[in-house]
This record gives sequence, structure tokens and C-alpha cells, in this order.
Amino acid sequence: MFDIVSIGHATVDFFLELDPKMAPLMWSEKKKESFVCLDFDDKTPVKKTSWSLGGNAVNSGIGLCRLGVNIALVSEVGQDEWGDLVRRVLLEEKLKLDYFRINPGQVTDLSVILILKGERTILAYHYPRDYWFPEEFPKTKWIYLTSLGKKFPAFHDQLILLLEQTDIRLAYNPGMHELLVGREASSKIIKRSEVLLVNREEAGELVGQRPSQVNEQLLIDLRNLGPEIVVITDGKDGSFAYDGNKFYQQGVCSAERVEMTGAGDSFSAGFLAALTHDKGITEALKWGTVNSASVIGFVGSTEGLLTLDVLEERVSRL
Repeated sequence: MFDIVSIGHATVDFFLELDPKMAPLMWSEKKKESFVCLDFDDKTPVKKTSWSLGGNAVNSGIGLCRLGVNIALVSEVGQDEWGDLVRRVLLEEKLKLDYFRINPGQVTDLSVILILKGERTILAYHYPRDYWFPEEFPKTKWIYLTSLGKKFPAFHDQLILLLEQTDIRLAYNPGMHELLVGREASSKIIKRSEVLLVNREEAGELVGQRPSQVNEQLLIDLRNLGPEIVVITDGKDGSFAYDGNKFYQQGVCSAERVEMTGAGDSFSAGFLAALTHDKGITEALKWGTVNSASVIGFVGSTEGLLTLDVLEERVSRL
């Protein structure tokens, strides 16, 4: 039996570090938004390039595996050189790939990530694939469900049937497409979740608010959607949780911020790994915080993911 089955899409991410002089960051007072500005119909120099695997399920899956969690991955890629690359790296990371598929005639999801001043802008391509639900779902204690793309509702329906027939515990982190279509499309899976993991902006979208900070009422409103435990991350303000009885808060670690891709996924991996190691919510928030602080010190979502012994040593110093 597995500890966790991680479900979601897999990508290959290409990182381009921009020079602020060549690609300035502009602020729109009218829209209250910032914009990376590139000269149209021209060539913009790049300071540095790199690549890594990406996708919420892959990032969290690698993170969980490094933290001593027995994990399987349910994901799909295309039959191309990028899909072969994803599979090869996952095998090197020792993930179980019995439920990982390479689909003939399809292409692998790719992202180009622009890095500027420690933040990132993601240009993402998602192949419009129908995600396959395993005929014999792996026996597991937990499922970690994250982004599946536009065709997620059918997969969610099958998963709900599975949850109704078993005692599998569900942790859910909705992705971009799940959030774009509105809360109602994910309402059933949210109600079935034991743990809901989101950032502050995502929490606001789910409860119909635009919160400037995380407060107790936001946590209450989010939990009223049905999960047993809600967890909200909020950048430099740390992380928050609520289980219906107690509010929890964890500050951030002092860490160099090189690039933010994978910060949320590494937090989820640390938090869920703690639960599988029989830790409580307070300790789980620490595990997520320490893992995330390590990841943002590197370019890419997987290089900074910690092993269990290193994470436990760093948590002991919080």
C-alpha cells in the first residue's frame, strides 16, 4: 500500500532569467497590477537559462519521495522527447511509475518561465488531454489531487465514487483551470477533502472575496466549504491553518529568494509528508515552511527539495 498517490499534470519547464534593464517591470496605477515589458517584434537578451521538471503533482511527488513517503504518481505525458525526459528523471528520483502513462499521438506539456527580480511569469502550454482514471486504483492511505487541466470534471466524478467506497483520505490543491471555471465545479471534491491547500488569492477566489491578508474569518469561510482542515499560504506573511477547533500560524524562514516556482508545491509536500509521519498540524506547517524556503533558493521547482534528515534538522532550529 502507498502512503500517497499524487495526481496531476507533468511538464518540462524552461527558465529564462531576464535583465531588468532590458525587460523593465512596470506598475499600472489604474489596474493596480504590474507588467513585464518586452519590446514587440524585437530580440530581448536573456541572462541565464535552465530547465527542470514541473507540474504540481510531479513537484509534490518528488518532494514527498525525498521525505521518505511511499508514493505513486498518476500522470500523463506525450510520446515525444520531453515525455521520455520526464519519465527518465522520475525514475532517477525513485517514484513509482506503474500509473504513469506516455500517450501515443500526444505531446508533453511545456512551460517557459520568465524570471525577473526573484518573481516569475509563466507561459504555460497544456495539451487538451482526457486524463485516464486507473481501472484498478492503487491502494493508498492518501490521495493528493492537484491541477488536471480543462477536462478535470470527469476525473473528479470518478474520484468521488472511489472515495465513497473506501477510507482513502484526500488532500486537494486546485489548479489554474479548476479555479477559472469557478468554485461550483470543484464543490463536490472540496467537500470530500480532508485537507484543502491554497494560497491567499486562491482562497479568495473560492469564497468570493479579494482578501488583502489572511484572517480568521477567511479561514472559517473556506472551511465552511466542507474540508476538515484548510491551509492557506501567504508569501512573506507565512502560513495559516484551521481545523474547526483551533487556528494555527507559522512564520517564514529566513531564506534567499532566487525564484518562486514550486514554492507552493514544496510546501504541500512538506505538510503532507508530516501528516504521513504522524505529525500534527503545527509540525506540518513547519515542515512545509522549511521545504518551501529551500526551494525558492534555487531556480526551478525541484532542485531545492529537501531529504528527510536535512528537513528535520532545519525544523528543529525553528
